[in-house]
Amino acid sequence: MKLSKLFLLSLVFISLFIFNNCEDVTDPADECEKTKWQEVKEPTINLIGSISVTQDLVPNSPQKMIDTALYIETTGSIQKYYCDGTPSGKFDFSTNYYPDLAPDSLVWYDIKIGQAYQFKFQNDADHVKVNLKWKLYFNHGLIYESKIFVKDFYYKDISYSNYWLSHIIYWDCYGFNWVKVGG
Repeated sequence: MKLSKLFLLSLVFISLFIFNNCEDVTDPADECEKTKWQEVKEPTINLIGSISVTQDLVPNSPQKMIDTALYIETTGSIQKYYCDGTPSGKFDFSTNYYPDLAPDSLVWYDIKIGQAYQFKFQNDADHVKVNLKWKLYFNHGLIYESKIFVKDFYYKDISYSNYWLSHIIYWDCYGFNWVKVGG
């Protein structure tokens, strides 16, 4: 009789131990529902990349200033991600910009990248992920490029610009290393 009580007690103890170790898993969809907005926002967005005219490409390089480039190419993509991490709406872009000789007061180029994009935001955690790569083309086949930059932008990062007359995502690109890939 004692053996059966001991066996039963062991079963109860083991059962309690097993059931106690179950974690409370929260469904991401539930978390998204908690922070869902009452009104969906759907701004038309322009990507603006800002790049310093005076960046040193390579120490002791004859090309010290970006404004001496024949043109600047930006390539990459923009993709929407919902609160729960589900991807949606990806667009690739490639934009060329032809710099002017910079007046003394101009130290930044604000370059519109790609086209206008429109995404629905309905939650604080909804965001767009932007991948961006810069490539600079100079005389005599000399080419420099940056690494690929990846950055998430949330609705709070979108602002309205009177200059651009639209909603913008502004990305200040400064201080990255350039790699010579041609010339």
